[in-house]
Amino acid sequence: MASSAPITAKVMSQVGGDGFVDILEEEIEELIEGHREILTNKELEEPIKLSTEDDDDDKQEKPASWNLHKFVEVLQAAKHLNDLISEYDPSMEQSLKITRSIMDDLRPYQEMFEQLKKQ
Repeated sequence: MASSAPITAKVMSQVGGDGFVDILEEEIEELIEGHREILTNKELEEPIKLSTEDDDDDKQEKPASWNLHKFVEVLQAAKHLNDLISEYDPSMEQSLKITRSIMDDLRPYQEMFEQLKKQ
């Protein structure tokens, strides 16, 4: 297999910066060789196992619970944001488009809020 060290060294010297200009082809070759070893099945399975364990941890976390106060806070923040956009954006057409989009995106929360108020 042809070594990519000469090309890599040339690119690194063109990029410049600390450590890139003065790196030697031999150093690059050592780094590449250090990563050419064939991994065993066990070594390949380890990151997958760790990733699966992380997924299990995520599943065990309690989902965020909504209450009236949280909905009010979020919806008021959205209204404030819409007010700021309307005030700051010189393009009325654009600001209306953006503020409508925000309210459309928050519609599921608005509906959940209305349901919670009825309980």
